[in-house]
Amino acid sequence: MYQIRAKRKYSNILIAPFGRRMKAALFDLLLVLVLGFFSFMAIDAIYTNSKVGSNANLAFYNIKKDSGLYHSYEESRTTAFLNLDINERDNYVRYFLGLEYFYTQENSGFIYEKSVYYEEGVEFNYRTMVLKEGKDDSFFDFDTPYKTISYSFKANLSPGDRNEVWKNLYGNALTDLMRNPAYQKAEKVLKQFIVLNLSISAFSGTILPILAAPFFFGHGRTLGKFLTGLAVVDKNGYKVVWWRMLIRSLLYGIVEIGLNFYGFFMPLLLTSGAVALTHKRQALHGIFSGTYVVDARTSKIFNNINDEEEYFSLSVEERELNKNYYQEKPYVPLKKL
Repeated sequence: MYQIRAKRKYSNILIAPFGRRMKAALFDLLLVLVLGFFSFMAIDAIYTNSKVGSNANLAFYNIKKDSGLYHSYEESRTTAFLNLDINERDNYVRYFLGLEYFYTQENSGFIYEKSVYYEEGVEFNYRTMVLKEGKDDSFFDFDTPYKTISYSFKANLSPGDRNEVWKNLYGNALTDLMRNPAYQKAEKVLKQFIVLNLSISAFSGTILPILAAPFFFGHGRTLGKFLTGLAVVDKNGYKVVWWRMLIRSLLYGIVEIGLNFYGFFMPLLLTSGAVALTHKRQALHGIFSGTYVVDARTSKIFNNINDEEEYFSLSVEERELNKNYYQEKPYVPLKKL
């Protein structure tokens, strides 16, 4: 397979093959995701059980419960949408009682001036504005009550049409609730925590596979690079020193992984573009740390220029006796063993 050689005095450094590099990256990313998931769940549990988290969740729960637009479960402080089949059981009664409550009761979260039904200079009326009583395009019969509801769907509406009518009415009601400043404030607190938790968890997930592994395996190798026969060298093609590896790992963990949830995944897109465009196939963390990834099975990685010059000044026979470089053993498929 064709490989790119790094532009340097001796041709002993070969750029990491794209296929193996992708395998290593995917393996490391999978490991990051698994560890990040467990980190997210742990942080979420700590926050939920803390006083701050408990108060934030309770505030949001109470706003949704008081609106009448959700099923609410007091014990777990959770809610569920009213999105089951309107034709089944007593869903019609429960759903429209909730809808009527939201639009007609105080402290339900409905603010007419922010509603999708708002008309300047016109007083709000639930039956005429929401249900369109007295209008030809109304879907309701106001002369035929249904149980405790003083109106019912028109008889010519199919079950599917009834569900569609409810879906539209319910969607408008949820929109009106979400326009309430109290709802927005309570939701914002929880959203900010989720984004922060995602970023912390993403970074936490990188600590072992991205920050610790390169120092354990040596030569900047993560577990993915170790399994695929890759290594990291400095910008001159020599063994990477610890501080360059630390910069590389921190940039990858904090900027390219941790900040993705704040930057709409732009960091990963930018680093992918850098890999495709640079001669040494360097990601952003490689460019700024002065490192790049090489094929450890075909490259000869020297500690410094003196070791390299010494090696290449020897005869071929002497070189076999003086291997002062690092190189992994060639990969041997299991079927050939």
